[in-house]
Amino acid sequence: MDRSLGKAIACLRQQAVLDLMAGWQASPAGDTRTWLEPERRIWMWPRGQQRQIFRQTWQVPDRLGVLPLEGATLRLKLLWWAAAAEIWVNGDRVCAGDLFDRDCRLPLSVAAIAGERFELELRLESPGHDDGALMVSQIVAEYPQRVCDPGRLADELAVLQSCRPLLDSGEDETAWDGQAWGDRLLEVFERPIDDRIWEQLGQLRGELLPFGRQLKQRRVYLLGNAHIDVAWLWPIAETQAVVQRTFESVLNLQRQFPKMTFNQSTALSYGWIERHYPALFETVRQAVQQGWWELTGGMWVEPDCNLPCGEALVRQVLYGQRYFRERFDRQVKVAWNPDSFGFCGQLPQILAKSGFEVFITQKLTWNDTNSFPHQLFWWEGLDGSRILTYFCNELGQGIEPEAIAQSVVQWERDCGTRESLWLYGVGDHGGGPTADMLNVASSWGQDDLFFSLEPATAEAFFDRLKPNLDQLELAVWRDELYLEFHRGTYTSKADRKRQNRQLEVWLTNVEKLRAIAAIEANIPYPQQDLQAAWQTFLTNQFHDILPGSAIPEAFADADRADGEVRRVCREAIAALADGNGDRDRFSVWNLLNWERRELVELSDTDWNLENVSGVLEIETSQVLPIQVTDSGLMFPARVASMGAAQFQLLRGAIAALPEVDSPLEVAGDRLENRYVRVQIDLKTGEIGQIVDKRSGRALLSGNAELQVFDDRGQYWDAWNIDPEYEAKRLEGLKLVAIEVVESGPLRASVRVVWQFRRSRLQQEIQLEADAAFVTVCNQWDWQESHLLLKANFPLAFSAPLATYEIPFGAIERSTLGETSQERAKWEVPALRWANLSGDGMGLAVLNDCKYGYDAKPNGLRLTLLRSPTWPDPNSDLGRHEFVYRLVPHAGNWRAAGIVRQGWHLNNALYPLPQGSISGDRPLIEIDSEAIVLAAWKRAEDGAGWIVRLYESCGESVTTEVQVSQAIGSLQVCDLLENAMSELPARGDRFAVTFKPFEIQTYRLQLQA
Repeated sequence: MDRSLGKAIACLRQQAVLDLMAGWQASPAGDTRTWLEPERRIWMWPRGQQRQIFRQTWQVPDRLGVLPLEGATLRLKLLWWAAAAEIWVNGDRVCAGDLFDRDCRLPLSVAAIAGERFELELRLESPGHDDGALMVSQIVAEYPQRVCDPGRLADELAVLQSCRPLLDSGEDETAWDGQAWGDRLLEVFERPIDDRIWEQLGQLRGELLPFGRQLKQRRVYLLGNAHIDVAWLWPIAETQAVVQRTFESVLNLQRQFPKMTFNQSTALSYGWIERHYPALFETVRQAVQQGWWELTGGMWVEPDCNLPCGEALVRQVLYGQRYFRERFDRQVKVAWNPDSFGFCGQLPQILAKSGFEVFITQKLTWNDTNSFPHQLFWWEGLDGSRILTYFCNELGQGIEPEAIAQSVVQWERDCGTRESLWLYGVGDHGGGPTADMLNVASSWGQDDLFFSLEPATAEAFFDRLKPNLDQLELAVWRDELYLEFHRGTYTSKADRKRQNRQLEVWLTNVEKLRAIAAIEANIPYPQQDLQAAWQTFLTNQFHDILPGSAIPEAFADADRADGEVRRVCREAIAALADGNGDRDRFSVWNLLNWERRELVELSDTDWNLENVSGVLEIETSQVLPIQVTDSGLMFPARVASMGAAQFQLLRGAIAALPEVDSPLEVAGDRLENRYVRVQIDLKTGEIGQIVDKRSGRALLSGNAELQVFDDRGQYWDAWNIDPEYEAKRLEGLKLVAIEVVESGPLRASVRVVWQFRRSRLQQEIQLEADAAFVTVCNQWDWQESHLLLKANFPLAFSAPLATYEIPFGAIERSTLGETSQERAKWEVPALRWANLSGDGMGLAVLNDCKYGYDAKPNGLRLTLLRSPTWPDPNSDLGRHEFVYRLVPHAGNWRAAGIVRQGWHLNNALYPLPQGSISGDRPLIEIDSEAIVLAAWKRAEDGAGWIVRLYESCGESVTTEVQVSQAIGSLQVCDLLENAMSELPARGDRFAVTFKPFEIQTYRLQLQA
C-alpha cells in the first residue's frame, strides 16, 4: 500500500475505532494466571476449560480521535478464542458464542451521549487443548448522520487500493494514485478541526466516485453457508442439535431478509432433521422448492477423500444423491467438500459419473509450501474424466469488504471474468449467516464505491459462467489434489483406520454372499439392513473421524456405530448357515474375481478343532495337510473366482495322511523356501536381507528397521507430522528375544520382541511354503506420545518414481524431489500397497490397515504409528495389531500382480460352516487380470443386480465377462444406477472395453 494512503486510512480509523484491551480487569483481581501479552496485545489465560471474567466500565468520551462522538452509533466488536463465551452489557446477557462462533459486533447505542457509561463483562472459558485468548475488543463508531463516515471512508479506500490492478487497467481517464489521495486526506487532518471537516471529507469522497463506477461493473454473488462438521471437538449428538439450531436460524433469518440464499451439504444432516424434527424438515423442503435454499454436496457426509476405498466413495454419492432425489426431487450438481485434507486422483471420474457438474473446495489454500496455481480449472482424473473445479474463499467468513475486494482481483486476474462468488456464514460448529452480516451486505451493496452485490446459489452462479468457459481457456490439472499440510491424518488414530479397512471388506463381501444366496437359492436379500449399515459406516468416514482428528467422545460414538455394522454383517452371514448340517463340513469362500490358492486359517475360538488330524477337499477327495498354530490350524486351499470350495475336518488317525515335502527351512537367523531367503540380524532382530532366489538378487542395502522419531512442534497435533522429524530420530529398539515359533510344513515364523521405553513391540516374520512374499505380523503395546514410527526398507536399486494404490487405481509420485511440489510430498497417502521398481527388480510393501508412506529413490517407508495428544489425549495408546507384507519381484508392479496381492492380504479366503448355499459355480469370471470386481449388490430400486468393475493397471482392456446364469437384460449405468445404454449379452457372457483406470457399472437382470 502507498505509504501516505496507509497513514491516511490509519488516521481515519482512529476517528472510528477505540481499542479497549488495556482497560479490562481480570477477575479475580491480581490473578497471575491471566496476562496481557505485550507484543500482540491480546489477553490470555491457561488451557483446560478455565473460566475467566473480564470487566470494564467504559464511558463515552467527548471525542474519538479529533472528531466529536455525540450522536454516533456505537458497537462493541469482540474476537475471542474460548470454548464458551457470554457477553454482558449493563447486567444483561446480549451474546453467547464458542470456539467457532467467536466474534460479534454488538450495538451499544444508536446515538451516543458523551459521559454515558456502559458496564461490560466478558465470561470466557478456555479450550481444553489450548490457552484461552481475547484478541480484539474495540468500540466502533459509525456516523450515519454525517455526510461522510470516516470509518466507512477508510474501508472504501482500502477497497480501492486492493482493486488497484482493476483501476489501473486503462478503462478510465482517471488513474488511481493512492499516494496522491493519501496526501490530500492527511492535509484535511493537519488543518484546524471544526465542523467543516465533514464536508471536506465528503467532498474528497465525491471525487472518488468515478472509481466506484468501475467497481460497479463487477458483480459479486453472495451465498450464505454453515459448515457443520459431523463430529470434531464435539460428539455427534451435539451436532444433531447444531443442525437443528442452524436450520431454524437460517429459516428465521430469511423471513427478515427474503432475498438471502443459503446452501447446505450432507444428506445425513437432513436425515436427522427429517427423523427428529419433521415440521422443521417440511419447512426446509419448502425452502428448497422456493429456490433460495440450495442442496449441495450430494454425499452422505463430507468424507475424507484419500483414505476410503473407491467403493466407499461411490456409496457416499450414491446414498447422498438418492436421499436428495427421493426427499427433495433434486439432482445435486455441485459437489461440495471444502474442508477435507486432499483429494484422490479418481474423484473426478466418481463425481462426473454421479451427476455432478462442479466441484467446490478450498482446503489446498492451506498449503504450507506451494500456493496452488489455479482457482478455477478443469480437474482431470486418471481415466481422463474432467470436472470443473473451483476454490472458494475460506470458510467462516463474514461480509469483509477488503477481503472481498482482494478475492475479486485475484478471481479476475486468474479467470478473466467480472462475476465472482463469495461465501459467508459462521461455520465448523454451524451457525450460518447472521443478521449483522446481512445488514453489512445490504449497506455495502448500496455503497457507490463497492461492487454490485447480489444473492445467488452456487448452481446459478456456475450456470451463468458455463457459456463463457471456452473463452476463459482454463488450465487442466492432471494430478491428485494433494494438500501440503495435515499429512499426519494418514496415520493418526490407528484403530479407526483398522476398523475402516475391515468394514469396507466386510460390507462388500456380505453383499456378494447375499447376492449369491439370492441367485442360487432364492434367499431374500437384506437390502434395508445393508443400506442402513452402509450409511452408518459412511458416517465414520467423515473428514475428522476417519483421519483421527476428533475428540475421544466422537471416537466412542464411531466405535459403537462400527459395532452395529459388524452386528448386521454377522447376522447376514449367520442367516445362511444350515443348523442341521454336518458340523465338520464347511465352505471356504473366495470373494474376489479370480481363482486363488492360499492358506486358510481356522481359529479354535470359532471352530471345534479337537483331535483334528487333516482336512478333506470334498471335490477331489484329497486329504490336505494341516499345520497347528497357536490359535488353531491352517491348510492349503484352492477356490475358484467368486465362489466356494467344500471341505471336511477329519478327526483321529488317518491312514492316507499325505506326506509333505516342505521346501521351508527355518532357523533363528533365517527363513527360506524355493522362492525367497530371509536373513534376520541376530543383534537387532531386524530383517537384514531378502534374496529373490528366482533371480538370485538381494533387495536390501541395509536392515529393514523400525525407526522412531520425535514428532511435535506444530499446533495441529493430530493432523500434522513435524516437517523436521527426520532430524529428530530417537534411540533404537532394545532387542528382548528372538525365537522360532513355527517350522512348517506350511509356514515358518520367527518371533522378535523389542522394548522401547514403556512400550513392547512383537513381530512374527512369516514365510509360507509356496509363497514368494514375507509377511510381518505385529502385536504392539504402545505407551508413548508424540512419537512417529516408520518401517524402513532401504533398497539395493533405485527408481525415479514410486507407485501407490489409490481408490480405484494407482498413481506415480516422484522420489527425486526435483521441484518444490515434489519435495512437499514428503508423506503421501495410499491404500493397500506401494511399490518401487528399478533395474529389473522391485519391492512392494503391502499393508492391511495403514495409509501413510514416503519414498526416496532407493528406499520405501511405511508409517506405522503416531501418538498425538490433541484432540484425543490418549490417541494410539494401547494395543495394536496389524500386518504388512513384503513382495519382491521382477519387472514392474503390473507384471508382478501387485494389485491382486494387495487384495489377497486384505480379503482373505473366508471359511464358513456348511450352509444353504454351495457357491460351486462362480458368480462372475473375468478374462482380464487387470479388471477387479468392486461390488455385486442388489440395485437400490430392487430391479436386478448392480455389478461394478474397474480397470486396475492403467491399461486399455477389452475382456469377456461370464456370470453364473443367463443374462436377461444388461445396461450400462452411471454410479447412481441410472441406465445410460443397453449392452448386448450372449447367454451368460458379455464383452466390455475399459479405458485405463475406468470404472464401469452395469445393471443385470438374470434369467431364472
